[in-house]
Amino acid sequence: MEIVDFDQSLARKSIEDQAKYSQTGIGGRDATILASMQELGIHRLMTHDRAFKRIDFIEVVDPIT
Repeated sequence: MEIVDFDQSLARKSIEDQAKYSQTGIGGRDATILASMQELGIHRLMTHDRAFKRIDFIEVVDPIT
């Protein structure tokens, strides 16, 4: 696990992602996850949250299915 500093740049990217993906169901916390993933070059996420399945650059692994 890697811990990422939530700095001004990441905060700005999170706000941009929230605006860009708001129609998909992505909220503020989700946008922070998206921004962090992009910063680290991560493309796979384990979650049951359906909103992330609507984001084209993420491969979602659903632990329930």
